[in-house]
This record gives sequence, structure tokens and C-alpha cells, in this order.
Amino acid sequence: MNNRMKLPLRMEDITSKARRMFTVIIMMLASVLCTEAQTLIDGLYYNLDYNTKTASVAPNYSSGDIVIPEKVIYDNVEYTVTSLEENSFR
Repeated sequence: MNNRMKLPLRMEDITSKARRMFTVIIMMLASVLCTEAQTLIDGLYYNLDYNTKTASVAPNYSSGDIVIPEKVIYDNVEYTVTSLEENSFR
């Protein structure tokens, strides 16, 4: 008899393990999906990537002369502006 597997398996044990596995998967997905957030900084919207510390200019509704800085600071963290997203300025 295999010492690793205890028989009979109870439904409660399977459900508990499945629930824990589901929770771990959701937390992993959330950490991946929450690495970017659209944020208003000095009148322009940026998508900030918390992992790479980069920013891209998000769609804005600004008009007139617009200066896009090389770097932006949000919550005392510096982000390098690396790109303009499609339709950044309409």
C-alpha cells in the first residue's frame, strides 16, 4: 500500500485543497494584472508600471502646447516615460 495517499479521500479535503489552490491562482493573477495603473500627474494621464518603473502617456483630452517630461514622480517613486499610447491625444 502506498503510504503517500490516505484512503478514503473525503470531499471536504478535496474542496479545501481546491479552494486554497484557487486562492493562490487568483492572487498570482491579481499581482500580474495590477502592475499598471492610470494616474493623473501634472495634468496628464500616464499608465504606470510598478515593476519596471516606467510610464506611458495614456489617452488624454488636453489641448494646446503639451510638454511630456522624461520622468514623472508619483508617491515618491520616479518613473521613466518611455512611450505614447495609441490615441494619447485626440
